[in-house]
This record gives sequence, structure tokens and C-alpha cells, in this order.
Amino acid sequence: MALDRYVGKNVLITGASSGIGKGIALRLAEEGADLAIHDFDEKGAEVTAEEIRERFGRKVKVYQVDVSNREQALAAMAKTIEDFTQIHVLVCNAGINAYKDIFEFSDEDWDRIIGVNLTGTWNYCRHIGEHMAQKGGGAIVNITSNGAFNSCHMRAPYMASKGGSGMLTKALAQDMADYNIRVNAVAPGTIRTGMTRPTEKRSGYCSPEIVALTTALHRFGEPEELAAAVAFMGADEASYITGATIVCDGGFSIGSVLGLNIRPIPQEGYEDQVPWLDEFDYVQEYKEFKKNK
Repeated sequence: MALDRYVGKNVLITGASSGIGKGIALRLAEEGADLAIHDFDEKGAEVTAEEIRERFGRKVKVYQVDVSNREQALAAMAKTIEDFTQIHVLVCNAGINAYKDIFEFSDEDWDRIIGVNLTGTWNYCRHIGEHMAQKGGGAIVNITSNGAFNSCHMRAPYMASKGGSGMLTKALAQDMADYNIRVNAVAPGTIRTGMTRPTEKRSGYCSPEIVALTTALHRFGEPEELAAAVAFMGADEASYITGATIVCDGGFSIGSVLGLNIRPIPQEGYEDQVPWLDEFDYVQEYKEFKKNK
């Protein structure tokens, strides 16, 4: 039986043109929500919006915005409040990543990743939060990452941004409780999206072989599974939960079944410690790449 926890509720979600954000938007619309989608990728967001209209008949409006840009974000939020009158639930999902050797990251990389993932979350929580306070309350769900509490190789700015958004969630939960606003987070692990590229044979933590080895459930998660956790956290039935994080990572963060700190790209000397890595296509491809570089 379909749930209807969002009937009569307006939801603002950032970053719903694809992947996790699209999965969340579809789930909330299925449960009755009308949606405002804020996304840099306006064309992709319109595809999501049209699917929601066709499948669920919900009101959906798309606002093109760079969430890291305060002026753009404020203007888009003001127009959304004008169009919807009240926002009951905010989902801060917009996020970007970069995967480089530590000394290849530029200052521009840092500013962009922190800007979207952390400053963008602050921009929306701060200003939609104030709107919610004026309306008597609401619920905020921030999409963080298991990177909020477990570091991974070659993604230092991303790890910093997600650690920050995880702690921001707790701080906001304390400060906003007096205004009847709940602030929680959902921390995804490796979810099957365009960002994780699960069907490609490639180097990296997100290669199918490494995901199978390092998650207790031995597989990628699906956007629909992550969306179910978000739908619960934003719903009234979670009314006594704030400052909490649901970890949706297939068991990755409980500890690797290997008991090893696996690098996304093998370093010199790895053959002596984990010779079986050579069995994986992505390792062979990387060694060929290094040989021909």
C-alpha cells in the first residue's frame, strides 16, 4: 500500500536532476508532496519534474540556481516561497565530488567543493529555516555521506565538506529545536548513480569489485533505498528525531570485511601486502595506464 505522508506538504529539494536527488524527489512525490527543485542543471531538473507530473500529477517547479552562490540562492528561495507560500520540508542534496592526488587539487577545486557541499547547505538551512520558524516549524534533511565520519583516499575537499555538513546538521538541530524545526541527515555510501559509475571497469573505491569486498551487503545501494530513509526522516512520524544521521551504506562504515585500508589506486609495494588485487580488471588497466604514461 502506498504511503501518503507528504499529502498537503511542499518540499524544496536541491540537486534533483539525476541520481540520489531524483530518487528522493520521485519518492516524495509518490507520497503526495508538491516539489520545488533547485538545481544548476535546469534541463535535467525539468526532466525529473516532467516525470513527476506524468506519474503522480503533483505540482513541480524548477529553479535554476548555483546553491553555493548566496545571491542566486536567496533569489531562488524568495521566488519559491512566493510560488508555494510555505515550505514544510527542505532536502539539501546538491553535491559535487573530485578525485585527485592530494597535490593535484587546486584552490579552485577546494572553493567549489566546499561551496556547493557545505556553504550551499548552510545557505538553504539558514534561510529556509528562518522561513519555517516564521511558519511554526518544519523538517530539514541534509544528505551527507559516510565521508562525514570515514575518510577515503584522494578526496580531501569532499571529505572536509561532508564532515562539515554532518556537524552543521547537529548544530542546527540544537539551535532550531526551539522553533519546532527538526534537522537530520542521511549518509549514503556507494549508491548506484552516474557519479559512482557502477558499470565501468575503472580504478577507484567505487569499482564494483571493491564495493563488493568492502560493504557487508556486497553491493551498490539504489537511489530508491536512500530515498526511503529520507522520506522517513522528513515525515511527521519521525517527530521525536532530531540531530540524528541514518547511515545508508550497506554496512561499509561498520568496518571492512577485509580489515585493510584499501587504496583506490594501488601504490608501489602493494603486491607484497594484497597480491590478489591483481585479479581485478581495474588494477590491470591502471598498471597499463602507468606503463604507457
